[in-house]
Amino acid sequence: MNDVIVITGIADGMGREVAKMLVKEGHCVAGFDKDKELLNSLGKELESIDGDKVYLENFDITDRKRILKFRDKVLKKFKKVDTVLSNVGIGFFGPFEEIDLEKAMKCFEINVIGAASIFKAFIP
Repeated sequence: MNDVIVITGIADGMGREVAKMLVKEGHCVAGFDKDKELLNSLGKELESIDGDKVYLENFDITDRKRILKFRDKVLKKFKKVDTVLSNVGIGFFGPFEEIDLEKAMKCFEINVIGAASIFKAFIP
C-alpha cells in the first residue's frame, strides 16, 4: 500500500491540487473541509481517478469531536496514516488598534488550535 495522507482544507486551492496529484500517483488521501459544495466537486474528480483511495468528510477544523471521529474512520479504512498536511488557515490585515478581537480569536482557533488538534489526533 502506498502512503496515506490526511489533508485539512482539502476542497480548494493547494489542498485540492495536492490531493489530486497524490491520488494520481497512487497514494491514499483522506481529507475534510467546511465547504460542502467544493468538497463534493473534488470528490467527483478524485472518484474518477481512483475512488477506493479517497475518504472525504464535510466539517470545520474547530470541531474537535469530529476530528476524532474522522481519525477513527480514516484508520478503519486505510489502517494507517503516514502524513498529516494541515492546510487550513485564515488571516486578516490592518493596524493593530483596529483589530477585532473576535476575528483574532477565530484566527487563533483555526490556525493554531485546529492544527494542533489534527496533529494530536493522529499521533500514534
